[in-house]
Amino acid sequence: MLTLSRSEFENAALALGFKPATLRQWKCRKKVPGDARNRLTILFDQPFEIIDEPKPQPKGCLTLAQQAARFIR
Repeated sequence: MLTLSRSEFENAALALGFKPATLRQWKCRKKVPGDARNRLTILFDQPFEIIDEPKPQPKGCLTLAQQAARFIR
């Protein structure tokens, strides 16, 4: 099963033509309607789950901001 952050999910839904107001309704209801879920499942080629926190970084992996800070010093 594919896990998506909220922003990744919203970008994919906007690419499929869903309106921002529709996305706000889904977020408020905490549920994606079945027909929309089917269209997104076809787009991703697998079932998906929406998570509100960002994906965990592997240990020892630096974020882009941390990498940039190393070169600025």
